[in-house]
Amino acid sequence: MCIVGRSIEKLQALTKEGFKTLLYKDFNIEGKDVILAFKPYALENIAQMLKGQARILISVLANVDFEKLQTIKAQNYVRIMPNTAAKYKA
Repeated sequence: MCIVGRSIEKLQALTKEGFKTLLYKDFNIEGKDVILAFKPYALENIAQMLKGQARILISVLANVDFEKLQTIKAQNYVRIMPNTAAKYKA
């Protein structure tokens, strides 16, 4: 697993914890399984930085439809929505 982000400063803490980290601009998604978990407003900017075509693209982004997701190339797309309320029986 690799955690990808925009800022090397923010990734440093994760690197110290033993995670493999990369900047978006250095990340080639070709043939990889990719989970998108960031603020939806950042999709357009991040999509421009990613290279290649993912094997599967899983999105946790709220209010982002398939048309918007397809700005990132992938063979397969999946949209998921966590249900925190169900976990806590709210």
